[in-house]
Amino acid sequence: MILIKRTFTLLTLVIFGAYGSLLAQSNTEGLFLNIGIASSSHSSDLRVENTNLDVFDGDRGAGLNLKAGYGFSPLFTLYVGYHIAGMERDGTDIPFWNGDDEYALSLFELGGRFTFLDNNSSFRPYADVALSSVVAVFDDDPETSAKGGAISLGGGAQYFINEIFAVDANLMLSPGAFNDVVFFDNDAGVDDDKGFFITRLSLGLNVYPFQ
Repeated sequence: MILIKRTFTLLTLVIFGAYGSLLAQSNTEGLFLNIGIASSSHSSDLRVENTNLDVFDGDRGAGLNLKAGYGFSPLFTLYVGYHIAGMERDGTDIPFWNGDDEYALSLFELGGRFTFLDNNSSFRPYADVALSSVVAVFDDDPETSAKGGAISLGGGAQYFINEIFAVDANLMLSPGAFNDVVFFDNDAGVDDDKGFFITRLSLGLNVYPFQ
């Protein structure tokens, strides 16, 4: 009986100690790393005359997110991010000239994150704003691609499992425009910027290695 009581007491201390540690440890200062999976969608006004490089209306795909940043305070974190997704055309049944109906969409971004609540909460919502460089690659050889820029806005929340690891859910909206289009290794002669809208919904893991 004494052994059972001692075991129960030890388990209680461990559980409540872990619970207290969980609530107390959600410091977002210092280095952070992120890896996650994402669901992406892409619509745009991109059209190149006399080609079938057109009809991007609600294309969907899945991809990978990577981020690295530094929290200068509990409120503000500066980060760089990379997103790559394999997209499938959804607005047409006509494949590209190479017979594929898939292409690669990538974003490289520099952003700021504003985290809310304090270190005593394991649940930390945040807002993100970033400048994004966007590249859609339809074929490598010969090169056929579109490049442009976007302002990405969104947010999400982290839930800290302990002081080092946090589960992260994030939604980003990226309105922008393509201004450099290459078709078969040649400038496609697109005079006007072609607007696009990209949505990313991601789930990942944040790591704060030096907490």
